[in-house]
Amino acid sequence: IQEAIDYSMDGDTILVSAGTYYENINFNGKNIALIGEDREITIIDGGQNGSVVTFESGEDLMTILSEFKLINGSGTIPENSDEYCGGGIFINNTSSVQINNCIITSNNAYSGTAIYASNSHL
Repeated sequence: IQEAIDYSMDGDTILVSAGTYYENINFNGKNIALIGEDREITIIDGGQNGSVVTFESGEDLMTILSEFKLINGSGTIPENSDEYCGGGIFINNTSSVQINNCIITSNNAYSGTAIYASNSHL
C-alpha cells in the first residue's frame, strides 16, 4: 500500500483488494483516496511498529481513508511530547482528512488509542 501511495499524485484513487497488509502507512502530504474492498476483510496490521496510518504533512479534505480495519498500532510520539499517541491513526500538523467506514481496534497508545488528532480537522 505504501508503495502505491508513494507513486500516486494528488487526486488519485487507490483501490486495495481484500487481505491483510503488514505495514504502517504515511500519506506524506498526498491528497488521495485510499479505499479498501471491505472493512471486515481489508486489514492493515501495524505490527506494533508505530501508528498504523499517519497524516502529518498538510493533507486536505480531499484525502480519504475508507473501508479498512486498522489493527496492532502502537502510536507515534508527537513533537514536544514523550508519549506515544494515535495507535490506529495519527493526525497532526494541520492535516484535514476524511475517515469513512473504518474499524479501528486492538491498538495501543498513551493518548488516542484509536485516533489522535492535534492541530487538525476530521
